[in-house]
Amino acid sequence: MSGDTVRLNIVTGPEPHQLVSLAASELGHIVNRLFGLTPTISEAPVGDIDARIELVGEAPDDNQAFVLRRTQIDGTPGLSAVGGSPQATLWAVYELAEQWGVRFLLTEDIYPDSPGAFHLPEVDKTWTPWVRTRAWRIFNCLPHSGSYWGADDYEKLFRQLAKQKYNRIFGFFRTYDAFTDYTFDGVRKRTAEISRGLRLPIHDGTIGRELFGDVNSFYNPDLPVEPDTVYEADPDTTPVNEERIAAGKRHVETVIERCHALGMDFAAGFWYTEFPQEMKKQLKRASDRHGFKPTPFKGEYLGLRIGILREGIVPEYAPYMTPMNPDFVDLVDAVARSYVERFPAVDYYVFSRVEFPAGPLDAETCWQHLSRRYGLDASLEDLVAEAVETGDVDARRCELDLCGDICQLYLLDELLNQRRIIAGSANPDAVAVIQVGTVLGRFVPRMFSNVELLASLGYTTESQADRGKVMQFAEDGNIKAQLVISLEDDNIGESPQYNAASIARLYQVIDDYQLDGYYGRQWLISKVDPAAFYMARANWDRNVTVEETYLDLVTNVCGADAVDAALAAFALGERVTLQEAANSFLVPSMVSNQFDLAEPVPESWSENIRMYEQMTTHFDQALVVSREAGKPFLERLRHQAQFAVYWHRAITDVRRAGKLRQQADKARDEAQDVESYDQLNIEVVALLDRALTDMRLATEAYARSAGDRADLGVVAALNVYGLEILDAIRKLEFIKMTWWTADGKA
Repeated sequence: MSGDTVRLNIVTGPEPHQLVSLAASELGHIVNRLFGLTPTISEAPVGDIDARIELVGEAPDDNQAFVLRRTQIDGTPGLSAVGGSPQATLWAVYELAEQWGVRFLLTEDIYPDSPGAFHLPEVDKTWTPWVRTRAWRIFNCLPHSGSYWGADDYEKLFRQLAKQKYNRIFGFFRTYDAFTDYTFDGVRKRTAEISRGLRLPIHDGTIGRELFGDVNSFYNPDLPVEPDTVYEADPDTTPVNEERIAAGKRHVETVIERCHALGMDFAAGFWYTEFPQEMKKQLKRASDRHGFKPTPFKGEYLGLRIGILREGIVPEYAPYMTPMNPDFVDLVDAVARSYVERFPAVDYYVFSRVEFPAGPLDAETCWQHLSRRYGLDASLEDLVAEAVETGDVDARRCELDLCGDICQLYLLDELLNQRRIIAGSANPDAVAVIQVGTVLGRFVPRMFSNVELLASLGYTTESQADRGKVMQFAEDGNIKAQLVISLEDDNIGESPQYNAASIARLYQVIDDYQLDGYYGRQWLISKVDPAAFYMARANWDRNVTVEETYLDLVTNVCGADAVDAALAAFALGERVTLQEAANSFLVPSMVSNQFDLAEPVPESWSENIRMYEQMTTHFDQALVVSREAGKPFLERLRHQAQFAVYWHRAITDVRRAGKLRQQADKARDEAQDVESYDQLNIEVVALLDRALTDMRLATEAYARSAGDRADLGVVAALNVYGLEILDAIRKLEFIKMTWWTADGKA
């Protein structure tokens, strides 16, 4: 059999499911691309053929399993590619493509240069995933998040995720965004933003301007853009943005439809105890009107503000945000119910844990109530001690997180068990997924039925792996439990992160404690291909190693000649990831905070820069010998490493400049040493000039690596939060250098 002479028949069976029809269409495209064949696709076998691939036949009992098996019928060579469900049959086709040498990345498909003549693989194997829930996160916030993606962008990603055999998409929403709509105490939510209302203008001076098309602002293409952000929405004066709320609903519905079209479930996650400003104001009004007597919060106020949202304990509103306040419970109900009622096609509703609990008040009262109702045998004092002992943040944060979790469990008992907001809805078969800290995880199956548990062990992948033993409570199988796994962390930021080795440790946790699977945590797509490729293999083979998958990836994508150099770069990437610290959190203060911090960079940074430089060199060496199809993959990773070099250099100089600024002011104000003050001012500006040069080079490098809207968000933010802010700091420092008085008053 060779070339156009092969007559291939793809058989779907009668009245095929749309996913089986898609599988047949995909298989037809694959064999055409590989072997130049145009197969006949039919519901029943046809005669006068040379080979047959059947997508119908004896199927595995497991609805996620599939089989590839050589057959011979009446002398005609054949192959059965059949799954225990239509979705699994689609996966069987993609696995068959891999048998022919195709490799599926998150960003593209890589075909072999010389697949040879058409042939049916000699295979007789059933694939069954041991990691049962494989979820990929979308939406969320910040410039590199999915909140800036249109439905068409998501469809492309979903197709690649289907090829890597994911079975759940996790859309994480915020209560301020344009995707939800609710009313409390007669007041409808006014705020309808994405990504905390942050704006990223695009203009002729923007590095990478050509990447953005004919727009003057980086935004979600499915939503109307507003010229200005309303930072303090008011329940009386701020109008409801009907156009954007309607567009947001259409956008989410379309995304869910396209997810379901590929057989994947959709999980909608949301914060239900954090609200935009106007709703907090209305909560206080309603509570005061109804005679609620708030208890002042005592202790440290933990929280932050990014854009329109103040998270955590806000002194004015925190005393009202307690489960002991009936109006607060009603507001929580309105938020949670809005997702259930607005998006009834959702398969899972994820009640997500807030990062900074806004209402940890009355945790003792809540715990006593739950303990009496469900016989929970632990004291709050013991739980706090356990949280501190097993946590990965400071003791005070551990205590606040635990108290917030207790209050959230109390609220979930009210929402799910008493008010039955899912069971009594138009979507009663949907499953609730509860996210709480691991200390309380063991109590969830005693309180709820038909729920799953989502556990977060930390921010960075390595810290998550270090805390794996806290999941021991789940090994008895009383509840389906999943881990949050960070493919990359937003605090470390845009530098390369090679986390496959740490993820392998987390897979061991899943295996050791009989967990159901994971929810991926990531913002960027293009830089996590190596880790994602490992996960796609390890989901089905618990014994596969990171080294084996890396070798397979580079060999089949770039060619055998590129293996040594590329794997050397990957090894450096794994090393540098383990010692990276937070340095490029993509928010407006990402550079100005570094200047104000005025502290030396970590000692590891000089070594990290050297490793990034070496990675760039290794990628250059791999590019010289790579086959053409693999060069875009290597070039992307090379540019990301090069970005990290320039970024770390720039921030090193920004911090040095900030430290010198402090020394200069101290020399003038405390020692009256104006000569030192003058010289230090000159040095500050020189450092900032050098930092600007490196920041520009970093932005140019990242722009060269950009491949999707997450990358575009980084490029836009580097221009605005990086270059423009750094240039403004430099201008202010230049004024101080060129005009000053000894007393500092002019």
